[in-house]
Amino acid sequence: MLSIAKETGNTSTWVSTLLVASQAHYNIKDHDPSERYADEAIKKAEVEMEKGETSGYHSWKACMMLKGALQAAKRKWEAAIKIYEDMAAKALQYGDVFL
Repeated sequence: MLSIAKETGNTSTWVSTLLVASQAHYNIKDHDPSERYADEAIKKAEVEMEKGETSGYHSWKACMMLKGALQAAKRKWEAAIKIYEDMAAKALQYGDVFL
């Protein structure tokens, strides 16, 4: 799945695929690969956000939610709270009243 998504050359597809891979690892409690995929997806989504791509923020938000859940699963409460606070600040910038 990852190799096919990368072949497309579409950043949105790549970010979404990284998110799916992260979620899959999270579901089987394989947290280290899950976090690596989430981190990579977040970085790519941030680049898209800087370019003004419409899907960038929504992908970023989904990845950040997963990363926050990962930190909470590891009982790293302060790290999880920081992630959610960063999300709230970014939501204000994007006018996201649903966060």
